[in-house]
Amino acid sequence: MKTIYFIVLLFLSVIVFAQDRLSFIKNDEIKEEVQKSVEYLNKTNAISAEIKSRVIFITFDFDDIFDESQKKYLGINYSTYLPTEYSVLNSKGEFMTDSQNNILYYNYSQNIVFVFFKASRYLDLEQMKSLSHQISINKKNLMKTEFFKYEKGNEVTLNTVENFISLEKQNGKFIPVRVNTFDLKTFVEVWYGVDVDEIPVSQESIKSQIKKDL
Repeated sequence: MKTIYFIVLLFLSVIVFAQDRLSFIKNDEIKEEVQKSVEYLNKTNAISAEIKSRVIFITFDFDDIFDESQKKYLGINYSTYLPTEYSVLNSKGEFMTDSQNNILYYNYSQNIVFVFFKASRYLDLEQMKSLSHQISINKKNLMKTEFFKYEKGNEVTLNTVENFISLEKQNGKFIPVRVNTFDLKTFVEVWYGVDVDEIPVSQESIKSQIKKDL
């Protein structure tokens, strides 16, 4: 009985922590996707515990939030090194970059850093700054190479990781429209709520399962 009670308390404490650390996000739909991105990272077995014990960056890209048809998009990707190419970790354990880059860094935990690109309108910047101050990133936990596959940039483009989750807002909710993920099984479980433990984990079988649940 005590064990069950402890598990429930632990589960509730995790939820409260996540909600508190994301309270600076003013848009509920965006907050939900950010929370899923953390859940996906914590749940996946495609990344070893050793890598997870270091610092992993989750980037939220709002650069193309509006296209010509006025559709809203959100891009998510994961990396271990590339965001450090255009930032500096100061003595307080926080990442600093040129304001012209339109990039904001947020220390979600000691091992997860959010990178927001052109997202200011959706964030309470003062609260975000205050919450980020509560956690200091240890320089020793930073990786000096990129764990994830990436494409090298050139004179006009930056190095870019190949993994991405592209979401489009439809009927008040963000829906995945393009995905290149390192763990398709866990992605489906987190974003679609589909349990794939009992079915063959292949592209086609998962796609058919998703269609049934939509």
